[in-house]
Amino acid sequence: MKNPKLSIIIPFGLSVERAYIKERVLQKACTYKSDEKVEYIFVEGFSSWLDKSVKEYILKYGHIYIKEEKQQKNQAFSLGSCRNLAAINARANVIMFLDVDCEISPQSLVKLLNLICVKGIDTNPNALLVLPCVYLKQEASEFLLTQSPNSWDTLVQNDLLNEQKMCKFLSPSSSIFVVNKYKFLELGGNDEAFVGHGYEDFDLFARVLKACVHFEKMPVNLAYDSRNWHFNEFKGFRALFSLLGYESAFYSLFVYHFWHIEPNQNNYLGNKEANHRLFFTKLEKYFKDEQSFLQSLPQVLQRKEAQDQKVLILSKELLSFRIASVYFGSFVYKEFQDEAEFLSFLKQEKIALILFFTSYLHLQARFLECVKQHGLEYGMCELQKDEKGLEIWHFKEFQSKIINENLLEKISNFQVYEKSFYPLKSLIFKPYIYELKHTKFKLLPAFLEAKLSQTKFYRLFRKLVCSPKDFFKDSKLPFLRALIKEYK
Repeated sequence: MKNPKLSIIIPFGLSVERAYIKERVLQKACTYKSDEKVEYIFVEGFSSWLDKSVKEYILKYGHIYIKEEKQQKNQAFSLGSCRNLAAINARANVIMFLDVDCEISPQSLVKLLNLICVKGIDTNPNALLVLPCVYLKQEASEFLLTQSPNSWDTLVQNDLLNEQKMCKFLSPSSSIFVVNKYKFLELGGNDEAFVGHGYEDFDLFARVLKACVHFEKMPVNLAYDSRNWHFNEFKGFRALFSLLGYESAFYSLFVYHFWHIEPNQNNYLGNKEANHRLFFTKLEKYFKDEQSFLQSLPQVLQRKEAQDQKVLILSKELLSFRIASVYFGSFVYKEFQDEAEFLSFLKQEKIALILFFTSYLHLQARFLECVKQHGLEYGMCELQKDEKGLEIWHFKEFQSKIINENLLEKISNFQVYEKSFYPLKSLIFKPYIYELKHTKFKLLPAFLEAKLSQTKFYRLFRKLVCSPKDFFKDSKLPFLRALIKEYK
């Protein structure tokens, strides 16, 4: 069976408190069509309300259903873990994440498939698309569901450009982006160190941008957090994230977030501040230098065929050849005193493949000879520079059933692509072009501004300034909530 062009991943978890999730999953299952172009993967994480009929309904309409059993055992929902599991099992070379609360119109999906071909995302690991998200008001969400999906783009985008009666706000960047599956796996997917809701998407996107994209101009003070998407300065990580969202906006590509209630069942929203601190710790390392970036990445995720395989590396941790781990298995690093200890470890840990490197061969020669004498599977790698000066790993020799010429070609091709480049003349910089051409007075030093922006006080201040009604409505103080009710 021919693999599809795109795998769309839809994570979900059922609960009594959020009964609307079941409704939206079922609606997606019966509306969407898995075919030779697109496959839909519904992956169920922890559900406090178990309903087998949902699985049956998804399968009935020809989609893929996966249950993340680890979450059910731990009694905690993880969006990132769902996405990782689905990405590993996706048949397409290109994956896209779609939250259960979000929709994409049929016309936009057709355009998206065409852009995947134009950008070559299936072969180029550094090509990607990020979709801006329009958050709809409650009344607008209910209204759109009565309309044909073919009319959504016209209705919402017309409102977005005019009175904004339907749109609560526009997020130029969202968790819904299209990326090469093997690049996602190489970067470690969603980092499961982020518990519950909050900042796991930002962390993933920061890694993807660092690894895949080169902008001629970067925003100042990446550690600054405007706390929402109501800003007009080329400053902070949100400004960086917005750039590729504006690219899709110029393509007239949007997704729509339908309104829903937000109960904090199972404390899913309770870890947001801890996730916030973790994100900024990691963000600093990602953009410090290449070595810090590689050292800060989560563990590589392996493709489905390599899930249970272990690869022994007889040297220090290899940071730059992560793609080999995607295809061959998880890397195990260890040094040995003698051949007996070496062979005992191979048997005990069920090592499937041993990789040697020419730069360390003078230290590993006796173990290579031992491997050859016992007929074990091995590969010999060396680092070379191509005509562009890119450092690329090559297999000098190998004796293995795991390694074959087809996989070696894929690994080689994966390494030859340079980062996607966006020059300053690109329209993605248009919202910031005036600021980029004019010097602006700075009230505070960058590090103080960044630290202030990361405080709870600044978050509440920005919410009051940008959305005063929501500030009073969401307040934990009864008298403030009473004020907005009286105002209405």
